[in-house]
Amino acid sequence: MPGPKEKYLPEIDGLRALAILSVLVFHLDSGWLPGGFLGVDMFFVISGFLITRLIVAGRAENQFSFRAFYLRRAWRLLPAFLVTLLLTWVIAWQVLFPLELKNFASTSMAALLSLSNYQLARGTDYFSPDATGNPLLHTWSLAVEEQFYLLYPLLLVLGLSGRAASRRMILAVVVTALFVASVVVSRGSGSHAFYGLEGRAWELAAGCFTAALIQRRAWLPPFFSWPGLALCAASLSLISLPIASVAGTVLLIATRAGGPGTLIYSLLVLPPVRYLGRMSYSLYLVHWPLFVLYRAWKGHWDVIDQMLCAAASLIIAAALHHGVENPLRRTADHRHQRWLVAAALMLVIGLMISADQVRRHNGFAGASAEIWLRRVLPDCDVIKPAKATLLTIGQEGRTPEVFLVGDSHAQCLVHELNRELLAQGRAGQCWVAPATLPAAGVTSSEHSASLTAEVLPQIAAGPCRTVILCASWSWYLKPDRQPRIQMPADSTPEDMQQVVLQALTRTITLLTQAGKQVILLYPIPTMGRQVPQDMARALRHGESFPPEWVTLDAHRQFHARALQLLGQLEKACAVTAVHPEEILQEDGHLPYRSGGLALYEDNSHLSGEGARQLLPGVLKSITPKAAP
Repeated sequence: MPGPKEKYLPEIDGLRALAILSVLVFHLDSGWLPGGFLGVDMFFVISGFLITRLIVAGRAENQFSFRAFYLRRAWRLLPAFLVTLLLTWVIAWQVLFPLELKNFASTSMAALLSLSNYQLARGTDYFSPDATGNPLLHTWSLAVEEQFYLLYPLLLVLGLSGRAASRRMILAVVVTALFVASVVVSRGSGSHAFYGLEGRAWELAAGCFTAALIQRRAWLPPFFSWPGLALCAASLSLISLPIASVAGTVLLIATRAGGPGTLIYSLLVLPPVRYLGRMSYSLYLVHWPLFVLYRAWKGHWDVIDQMLCAAASLIIAAALHHGVENPLRRTADHRHQRWLVAAALMLVIGLMISADQVRRHNGFAGASAEIWLRRVLPDCDVIKPAKATLLTIGQEGRTPEVFLVGDSHAQCLVHELNRELLAQGRAGQCWVAPATLPAAGVTSSEHSASLTAEVLPQIAAGPCRTVILCASWSWYLKPDRQPRIQMPADSTPEDMQQVVLQALTRTITLLTQAGKQVILLYPIPTMGRQVPQDMARALRHGESFPPEWVTLDAHRQFHARALQLLGQLEKACAVTAVHPEEILQEDGHLPYRSGGLALYEDNSHLSGEGARQLLPGVLKSITPKAAP
């Protein structure tokens, strides 16, 4: 078997092909290959291995320089990335709606700075349905690799600077320390463990360690390639464990996939497989934006769509590979190199400025999809009232009569409540904060403490005779891995429901003892999709609006836990219950539109038109002031 010093390892291209195909299939339909996302973990191991070999070989021959290394990485990665990003912007401008465009712009800025992994870690669950709307979600792994390329060569070269007798030991210590530190950090939960370099460095270090292990030694015996293949196959299709895919990739690399003449090696070095591996970077760049933007345009994603997008990804990736990636990565002696660098800098600056402007305007920048959206949601860009702030609404100079308190569902009612009170010559107050359960003594957000300690006592002592409690009740009662309210780690869904019930009971008791009428607004009906976007998309394609899709029975089933809890409150406390589904329903169905206007601004928050239809029924429930 050839020794470790052999420069080109064709089986590595085969492993790249396996990794990119796994990711591609997972992104087409996660049910087809549940662990396909671990193809990225395989890429990390391969990157760590190749970079370590490159640096160690360069140092051994006294030919390594940081300048040449970083220039080579830049020419290898940046041109294809910038071209892909520019094309993605052109198409996104046509098909993404404002909120999607804003998120895209924010990630675009972060990706240009190689920080998209940390930007996404602040609020994006990779496996949530919402994540599938970001065309640049996949750049998190590119950012991890770029951060690794920036830091690791410095550590490694320092480790190789000692006497020859100690170099291998120092190299092993560096990569082992990196591995151990990363494993310790990645044991934490949350998005940072998934997206951050500190949570992924152990996978890159596994590749580094593999390169260090076989330096000046023989490859592992071919037998170990079969356990390596089994671990990769099991992790990709069955168990979805990163440690299994990383260990399997290490074994396949360290054995050269069994070596020439063996079955695994022969399959990995087939010309079509190696070709796919060589263009894996271009394919990784283009496939995800294409999938996301196609879904945003069409609004559906069936098998035919998936096959079309898969084929288009391969064609576009081949064009990018041969037209941009390969020619420009070999421009070290190109006479027009300076002009290319200047053009790249101008493109980066232009994209940064454009992204910043879109982000500053919350995505409302006159894009094509926004024009269609405004036809069904005219008030789409109305600024929400300030969160966690006591506001007076309605007629100035009048004594406030009604107080609205709640989370983002209440926030969507404030503008129309203000109009309604103005029309009636009345005044009111409000305090709203997203993700904040309007109940004393529980913590659901950073604003919960001030709600309990300051706001609720103010309401109780204030002039408003009626208090409306409005929230996305079901959201706080979901039995998820991460509860929406602070609970002990071993709490059950029943424990959570009991805590919420007790907190709301305390809140209502506080208010009723202060002489307030408490209106308990039951759950706002939830639609099964993004209402205004689907309506705007139908208009754009010249299609009729879909029929009403939510029945009263479906609503009651979806909100069963919340309805049970609120029913208990209604029996135990002196509250006035208002059921939005009874006000909004038409012939046993819950409409999502009124004529050509959307009643929702997404799948559960009411639009201005929705609030206009709901609020008169709510205000009718206010008990008239008793005569003196």
